[in-house]
Amino acid sequence: MNRNLTLLTLVCILALSFALRFYHLTVNPPHLYLDEAAIAYDAHSINLTSKDQWGDLDPFLFRSFGDYKLPLYIYTVALSQRIFGFTDFAVRFPSALAGTLSVLFIFFMAKEIIWLAKDKFCATRFTWVNSAFPLIVALLLGISPWAIQFSRGGFEANVALLFHILGSTFFLMAVRKNYWLLPLAIVFFASAMYTYHSATLTGPLVLVVLCLLVVRELLAHKLQLLVTILTGLIVIAPYLPSYLLSAKGRVRFNSESVVHMPGNVLTNFTNNFVGNFTFDYLFFKGDQQGRHSVKKLGELYLWQVVFVLGGLFFLLKYRSKATVIILLGLLISSIPPALTRVSPHAL
Repeated sequence: MNRNLTLLTLVCILALSFALRFYHLTVNPPHLYLDEAAIAYDAHSINLTSKDQWGDLDPFLFRSFGDYKLPLYIYTVALSQRIFGFTDFAVRFPSALAGTLSVLFIFFMAKEIIWLAKDKFCATRFTWVNSAFPLIVALLLGISPWAIQFSRGGFEANVALLFHILGSTFFLMAVRKNYWLLPLAIVFFASAMYTYHSATLTGPLVLVVLCLLVVRELLAHKLQLLVTILTGLIVIAPYLPSYLLSAKGRVRFNSESVVHMPGNVLTNFTNNFVGNFTFDYLFFKGDQQGRHSVKKLGELYLWQVVFVLGGLFFLLKYRSKATVIILLGLLISSIPPALTRVSPHAL
């Protein structure tokens, strides 16, 4: 596939993704849900007083309705409100935009993934994968039921997902092209942690996996590695006392934790973890929380089951660093919902 055709196809995919996320954005879903309203209120208060709705000035943790929200999505909504006014559209715009940009940047992430696996198949029998695979990945994310669902509401997790994709993409690009991109990758991973609670766990774990895969290359670029580490420490320093080291930061975990479920904690965690891979959840019913799915459709389309199983076979047959990233990424993404009382949990 030549470059012009690839670019045209990608533009069409982005146009479709944009339409699926922005068309009647304030009509479907029909109104703001509780967290969206809380975010809108805090963002409006920031614009008016530079303080939250309680009159407090803690830029890294918002009391909100007692669940202590992370700050980055609230700040993006505050900016959105300055442009679009105190409207429902302003609350959902950052998430819808992030959902569209995720489709774009997962295209580039897929190109990096293919590069990691090139010695296994791309240079021999499957040369078409180099150009077709990133487009297929972008299209599937663009039309994915769960991706559309969370892009059409003011979900912090959707913006955190974009930062995850950006962090992973720039990390892999750094290893392939320019190690001075590593500090930027760290900033994106840290941004995810400032956006949604589960990224506090998934971000560092994904980063550890990526580092272990290329540890020799990283150690050969000591100056860039040192700058990256210092950048990470500086960016994350305000986050630690406000979130990890404070009782306020633990409110969300304590209220949702698997520890508070009846029965054995390890058994509950295991059952929750496995629940994220059931056919019922993935292909038939999805998350039964009303704002997390349409309930009559799985997190994936039923026709994708053949490709999921085939893809797992393909990854294991042509084992590479790409196999490790994808499979461990799947497992890591299922840890946060396994730690909660309600699982499987699509958000």
